[in-house]
Order: sequence, then C-alpha cells, then structure tokens
Amino acid sequence: MVLMLSGLLYGALFGALFGFAGHALTGGRRDFASRSQIVAARYDVVAEAECAEEAKNLLIKLGRREG
Repeated sequence: MVLMLSGLLYGALFGALFGFAGHALTGGRRDFASRSQIVAARYDVVAEAECAEEAKNLLIKLGRREG
C-alpha cells in the first residue's frame, strides 16, 4: 500500500515538473494550429474500366457548370 501511494506521489510530482518545464520552454504557446474546417486539396475518383470514360466526362461537365 505504501509502495503504491509513493509511486502515485512520485508520478504526480514528476508529471507536474515536466509539464511545467515544457510549458515554460514554449512560453505558454501551443504547437498546433486550430482549424475550424478541413478541406481536401484533391480527390481521387475510382471507377470501373467500363464506365471510367463516362465518369471523366461527367466530372468535366460538372466542373464547367460550377467553375
């Protein structure tokens, strides 16, 4: 029981020390950027060989309408 409590105490102490040191070294700034939305830069379209040409033509036609 004493061993378990001392392990818990040492873990909390060292966790607090390393957390404080990491916070102090970064100046309190976080190292990630918050994003409100993730948008794909490109898309991969997979189609059966028999309908690949038709799928390509439909995508071209849709692109002209929206662009």
